Amino acid sequence: IHWECTDKLAIGSISLKSSIYTYNGYAKKPTVTVKTGSKTLVNGTDYTVTYSNNINPGTAKITVTGKGAYTGTLTKTFTITPAKVKNFMQSTTYATTKITMSWTKVPGVTGYAVYRANSKNGTYKYLKTTTTNSCANAGLKAGIKYYYKVRAYKTVDGKKIYGAFSEAKSMLTKPAAPTKFSVTADRTTAKLTWEKVSSGNGYEIYMANSRNGSYSKIKNT
Repeated sequence: IHWECTDKLAIGSISLKSSIYTYNGYAKKPTVTVKTGSKTLVNGTDYTVTYSNNINPGTAKITVTGKGAYTGTLTKTFTITPAKVKNFMQSTTYATTKITMSWTKVPGVTGYAVYRANSKNGTYKYLKTTTTNSCANAGLKAGIKYYYKVRAYKTVDGKKIYGAFSEAKSMLTKPAAPTKFSVTADRTTAKLTWEKVSSGNGYEIYMANSRNGSYSKIKNT
């Protein structure tokens, strides 16, 4: 008498090589390990794998379906984080109480979070969120150096998935203009005085032959 077993075993568990990947425009297909008990199953022989939502930042899904001697379906999710922000820099239009910054757009994201510290290796505190690739930070002190970082995020089911921080960048506000500026002169000498600007490193002196003439730098002090 010939007996044939027709019962199929259910696939037991699945695990991924990594659960977090960074967006680069290409589909992510993590290596999957499927087991039943202590036995590791073979892809294509014992099961098939399909991927969904595995290109753009967000939550991707893997579906494993039993095949041949195995049955059942299991799913596993993994995260695709936004790419790291690049070309983060300060605008060359300087102001005394405001810093404006910009960076290259990151594909497939919802927005960006900007952070600020008082030193390069200090504690970076959340400053603001923007949906564009630029940000203005107002209400600052004149002639002061600040440090900034930015990272992109993607909102999925009400939760923000963040990418890596950009490199930290130092940015400056423009020193305040000197006040109480006065000139006293005799036939061959002019004496200039002004109130000291606390945030400045030095001063440049310019001279012209008329009020609205062409001013040229004549001295540093």
